[in-house]
Amino acid sequence: MFTTVHSLITRATSSIAMLDAEVLLCFFLKKDRAFLRAHPEFVPSKFVQWRFLRALKKRATGTPVAYITGEKDFFGLSFFVNKYTLIPRPDTEVMVEAALDELNGKKRIGKNIVVIDVGTGSGCIPIAVQKNKRKNTPEKKITYYATDISRGALRVARKNAKHHAVDIAFFAGDMLAPVVSRGLIEKNNRVIITANLPYLTEDQWQQEDSIKQEPKSALVAADQGLALYKELLKQVHELISSLICVTCFMEIDPSQTVRLREYVQHVFPDAKITIVKDYCGLDRIVRFDT
Repeated sequence: MFTTVHSLITRATSSIAMLDAEVLLCFFLKKDRAFLRAHPEFVPSKFVQWRFLRALKKRATGTPVAYITGEKDFFGLSFFVNKYTLIPRPDTEVMVEAALDELNGKKRIGKNIVVIDVGTGSGCIPIAVQKNKRKNTPEKKITYYATDISRGALRVARKNAKHHAVDIAFFAGDMLAPVVSRGLIEKNNRVIITANLPYLTEDQWQQEDSIKQEPKSALVAADQGLALYKELLKQVHELISSLICVTCFMEIDPSQTVRLREYVQHVFPDAKITIVKDYCGLDRIVRFDT
């Protein structure tokens, strides 16, 4: 008896979602979902069937699809991911759009711009920004840096940067510290910071079974999820005496808007603060300009 695409998907959906089953089978077949729909009678090789059924068991026990395939699409690009990195999410694409709007704008032409992504993980944010940035004009030089405390994550980020042929310098360390300690920010620089730092509370993490396969240290922070953002704001404050201006984008949970806005105002009384909403209309990014 032949094992067809249709029978494999039918078997899989008894234990996992149909979308997950289709994504996994497409990955092993190296075909798209349209192929599955058009050719339900297709018989995959025994090796493909074995790989698919093994992946099915992993997914049924909670392993995310992206960790099984080792890749995840983000902002129209494919990124390598593994147990050291978070899985890129659509909500974070709003961060890329906001940074691109700022970089592609016509104001402040003539500044040397430094873009720093802190807690870079897979590197998806700075890579997506650089790949989608309009070609630089001679008047606007942009340098990209990214930092993370996880050397395992940085190995993945460097692999992604090489895959997408982008020029980003990656450093291990605490947020802005690796860039500042190397003297890479000069007085005439304009600095743009993107930050998708851990912002979940312990209670939120405990309630979300779907994320427990991902690195907890990249998800959970103390002080109601804001501890690392408060530390980042302190580091930014130490810089502004020598910088003309800083623009910072911070991804949050919608419930944190008021508290983080108040803390930004406390540290930077004269800052302009803007809240950027995600595709569902929820608060997702706190932006401030010094």
